[in-house]
Amino acid sequence: MVGNMAKNAALKVILTVALLLIGGDSAYALGDYNYRSFFADIPIEPEREYEDIITIHCTARCFFDRIIEVINGSTDVVINGQSNYELSGRQISIMKKDDYTLELSGVIFVRNKRSKEVKVIDVYQEIN
Repeated sequence: MVGNMAKNAALKVILTVALLLIGGDSAYALGDYNYRSFFADIPIEPEREYEDIITIHCTARCFFDRIIEVINGSTDVVINGQSNYELSGRQISIMKKDDYTLELSGVIFVRNKRSKEVKVIDVYQEIN
């Protein structure tokens, strides 16, 4: 009888250790965590909104379709196409507004390649 209890206790310890080693982080066992990309398109000149476009990209960690957090350092800002503008500076903040929406705010500085004129673009947009 004492031998069976010792075997059961040893088996419990071995199985518990095995589950801890195999299971890893217990939070990931709750469901499907994934990374999702979010994009925002901002026209440099509103009257020519399809020619000169700034694209802002960021990555967020999600649980199924809900946003958990925005990954720090994952923000990219590019000017699409054959534009007369080049990116000269940016100050962008991307924060989680609710479980399904990101809030993008900040300023982007673009310079005209020909005239060297700098244009300041204020950015405020919600991304779903």
